[in-house]
Amino acid sequence: MKKLELAALLMVAALFVSCGMFKKTSNSPKQITHMMESKSLIGVWQQAIAGQSITGKASIQKVKNYKVLNADNTIYTLFDKGGNLVIGLYGSYEMTSDSTFTEKIIKHGQNPGMSGSESQLRFKMIDDNTIALAYYNSVIKVWMPEVWVRVPLSGPAGLLR
Repeated sequence: MKKLELAALLMVAALFVSCGMFKKTSNSPKQITHMMESKSLIGVWQQAIAGQSITGKASIQKVKNYKVLNADNTIYTLFDKGGNLVIGLYGSYEMTSDSTFTEKIIKHGQNPGMSGSESQLRFKMIDDNTIALAYYNSVIKVWMPEVWVRVPLSGPAGLLR
């Protein structure tokens, strides 16, 4: 379990370095915002499933699926495959309104038939760290609901969940 978590952190760190983790926020080269400080869709997200606790309270259970939305409009998903963290798909995304965006999947490792496909996504930011969305893929042709929770910075300086 610890090896998988370490592998996940290393994979995400490698993606940050290779795919652009900084976004310029002005013409000044000195003023940049790190993707981990983003309050927008840009960031690292973990998929969650809504449910109920034993006491009947609403709860969110995180699963080992991750989505990385970079400032350069590239997207990656990662997931646990038999104890190994692997990339599920990669592509690009484009915001089409303040509550919709399009994902263009370049290559899909889990479902090769989805390589080259496009998904329309409707989303709502529940708060700075939670997204409810539904997507419609040109291959699947069904609206699929999902919930994603921002991956926090760990340790005393970050949010512990």
